[in-house]
Amino acid sequence: MSEMTIPETADGIDAAWLDGALRAGGLDTGNHIVATRPEAVAEAVGLMGEITRFRLDWDAPADGQPASVIAKLPSALAENRELALTMGYYECEHRFYAEVAGGCAMRTPRTWYSAADAAAGRYALIIEDVGGYERVDQMDGADPDHAAAVIDALAALHAEWWASPRLRDHAWLPDGLGDDVRIYGDLCKGSWPSFAEATAGVITDDDRALAEAFLAGYDTMIDRSLDAPHTLVHRDFRVDNMHFDAGEPVVFDWGSVAHGGGLYDLAYFMAGSMTVEDRQAHDTELLARYRSRLASAGVEVDDPTFGEWHDVGALFCLVVPILAGGSVLDTRDEKGERLVAEALRRLFSYLHDHDSVRFLD
Repeated sequence: MSEMTIPETADGIDAAWLDGALRAGGLDTGNHIVATRPEAVAEAVGLMGEITRFRLDWDAPADGQPASVIAKLPSALAENRELALTMGYYECEHRFYAEVAGGCAMRTPRTWYSAADAAAGRYALIIEDVGGYERVDQMDGADPDHAAAVIDALAALHAEWWASPRLRDHAWLPDGLGDDVRIYGDLCKGSWPSFAEATAGVITDDDRALAEAFLAGYDTMIDRSLDAPHTLVHRDFRVDNMHFDAGEPVVFDWGSVAHGGGLYDLAYFMAGSMTVEDRQAHDTELLARYRSRLASAGVEVDDPTFGEWHDVGALFCLVVPILAGGSVLDTRDEKGERLVAEALRRLFSYLHDHDSVRFLD
């Protein structure tokens, strides 16, 4: 087979290309894709990428042939594409699915094909279509049962990679903890005034005081996390980035994957993907569940250390929204704006409940 050409947009994907891609990815039943029907993925925001479902018609039935697949390509919007390329988003997701996903303790969509031409900025990822599984809306929040299943899967992932020398085998993984992220403190301080102005109707005076304490103590937070163990982290670990197959989470959108502090993922999920009421009712139980699952896998952490690592992870959840500055609520979509506003309310509620800035004094 001749070398596959990576299409620039979903319009460049047809039956022949997908047939070749699935064969190149290892699927060969002797049958061929004869027609495709592309569909926009309704629940996919796709700010960083073009996400399309392709329904597949085969020339004959056979076990193992997918009826549909998901294609992910770089964003068609030049500004978004360039930002994602600069951040290494496409490269990280490609490498994750090509090198890590198949042996990962956390379930991810099956990788049918993944290709990259980094010099040209072209990437194509074909993965399992998990759209038929249960989806939990971010705004509604995960209920306690779904949250417990997610915590179990997250602890298994983190324990598998906890302080693992295998992390060094993947030099493309960015560093999500320590000196490499120190620069975000200065960047956040620069964007804070516009963020505070844009969110004046969303966050409270107490929220602003907490965020200002976080910014003032940012370097202290980094200093106190320099010796913390690293693990594999998703870094956008929210319920919108997973579906549930008979209760088991299947997690996607790995473009932000890194090595760093696992409790960032934990706090990010609990603070953002549950309603305040459900989270407050089950907060202690879920944190204990995560810690217990780590311990059962051989990762023992004492109370003060776990508490400090948790607070570092929770506080670091402020970085991305503050960096967005005055555009934090500018989602160009009313539903998106409501979701961001609710996410901020949930996050600040979580930080207040845990008094996470206390160790910065």
